[in-house]
Amino acid sequence: MSSQAVLSESRTEPEANARCELPSDVLQHIFLLVLDTLKNSPQSTKREALISLCLVCFSWNQAALNDARLWGKVVDPCDRSLERFTEHLARSKGAPLEILTAVVLTDPRRRINPNYMPPQWTALLSESHRLKNLHLTLPVQVSDTVLFGTLMRAPAGSLEHLTLGFKGRLDLAVKKTAPRSEMFFSGQATPLRSLTLGNVIFPPRLIPFESLEFLRLKYTLRGVRLEAHVRGWWDLVCSGEMRKLEKLYLENASFFSVLPSHKCAAITQGAMSPNLKKISLEGDIDACVWLLDRDYLELPPFCNLELSLHPSDGRTLLYPNANVPAVTDPEGVLSSVVTRTWEKDLSHPCAKLSIIQGAEPKFVHRSGIRRITISYDCPIGFSLFLDSLILSSPSSLEAILHMTATTRCTGQTQEIVERINKQMIIKATGLTDISESDS
Repeated sequence: MSSQAVLSESRTEPEANARCELPSDVLQHIFLLVLDTLKNSPQSTKREALISLCLVCFSWNQAALNDARLWGKVVDPCDRSLERFTEHLARSKGAPLEILTAVVLTDPRRRINPNYMPPQWTALLSESHRLKNLHLTLPVQVSDTVLFGTLMRAPAGSLEHLTLGFKGRLDLAVKKTAPRSEMFFSGQATPLRSLTLGNVIFPPRLIPFESLEFLRLKYTLRGVRLEAHVRGWWDLVCSGEMRKLEKLYLENASFFSVLPSHKCAAITQGAMSPNLKKISLEGDIDACVWLLDRDYLELPPFCNLELSLHPSDGRTLLYPNANVPAVTDPEGVLSSVVTRTWEKDLSHPCAKLSIIQGAEPKFVHRSGIRRITISYDCPIGFSLFLDSLILSSPSSLEAILHMTATTRCTGQTQEIVERINKQMIIKATGLTDISESDS
């Protein structure tokens, strides 16, 4: 129920008196539910909703004023009124602060003095130990990097969810071997469970990741060196050091103009966390496949793999001396990645196989322990992937792709499966010459 609905209904008679007589703890619980429905809204929207609830009657006003949790959800460091911000921060007392959609104000004083910090942010950073949820979208300016650096050194021992998005690109010149005092939140954000970074480039070990369950990395600008940056995060995931990680999302992965000179070898040995339930990679096919074509890479049981791939714009023509298979033959390497996964999952037969060709090609394989989904918005490249999958598949693949009575498939899928089975027969009989009518 929206706050407006609560307000309008509460003013009807004689129901209003009955509602005003509800116990304070019940009213406070209802108010929390109202604000939770607005959790993805700007702080100003949540603030207006809470103030509207306060205006219904005296008992509602007292119930709201006496619950610090409510005010911890509406504190807005971007509030143009310093007096109102200070009042709301004081009402929140020692309650956790949840700032989900804050955007730094454009202040003329910041152009004159790059080190200028708005008083709202100064006050908020002094209470950083109370931060529970923090969602910031910042335009990259000199003063914003100052704010970010100050935020990075502020202790936040209660922080659980963090989102940092930059309308531009921010590089932090911090060494990978930086001391703990230079780590994000001085290394004290150990309860951090969810992390989303947009165009933020810095060594991943600056973030305390012991409790991290959700990781999303987003890039909207060109110039991000995948090999130098994303590989650091990927290595942490593959090594199992993020032992509680459940979901990983990588968006807009691309080599851009800087190609890797070698295969994605492991920096740190280990296995992925057994808690990992989903890996989602979106971007250029060569960049995504380069990450997956890693020695000893093995998906944990019940971990789904989702790939949303785009063509790499003829990178092999632009860089004829490229010698990394993921760049020179991404479709072929992708088929080998899928085949290796199937071989490891032999004890769990195929439950459903869907292959959709056309303008939006898609490959979906479901087994008893995982789902592999590959979308590739390049029909020619998708056909190359399927052909490579057929040619490189081992004889054991016949059992995996065998269509049982319970398996549902399209006519296109059935046709492709018949081609695969025919290829299996050719391999088994040793025939090398195929007539045109049989190919």
